[in-house]
Amino acid sequence: MKEGLTELPRRMRSLPLDERGYPVPWFVAWVDGKPEFRASSREKFRDAVKKRLCWVCGEQLGVYMVFVAGCMCGINRTTSEPPCHLECGQWSAINCPFLSNPQMVRREDDEINNQSPITSREFPGTGDYSKSWSDHALDCPGI
Repeated sequence: MKEGLTELPRRMRSLPLDERGYPVPWFVAWVDGKPEFRASSREKFRDAVKKRLCWVCGEQLGVYMVFVAGCMCGINRTTSEPPCHLECGQWSAINCPFLSNPQMVRREDDEINNQSPITSREFPGTGDYSKSWSDHALDCPGI
């Protein structure tokens, strides 16, 4: 694992590592055998919602779910990503280069824009954890 990252939560220890030593979250799409961190798997999005799976580790969620999002998502109570376990979300917020680096800007190209249309282009500047235990948090008609 990449030097400088904090210890992985138990649930994340089975995730594969990329060539730099970063754990590859469960939701990440793979393109030509490599993780494409800018894109999420459509099938895993569907499975996370329908089967109540953690967006980060892919394991079953319990009663409580945490949404990791930017500050405006916290204010508006909306997000484009399914929930995760608290420890998976905390680890991601601290260690993910995109979430933890205020200067980070998402690299753009047509291939990735066609695969993952609902994405953030810039770092939100701050983050928020929202905990939920309500089933309606995952009520997504049409998925």
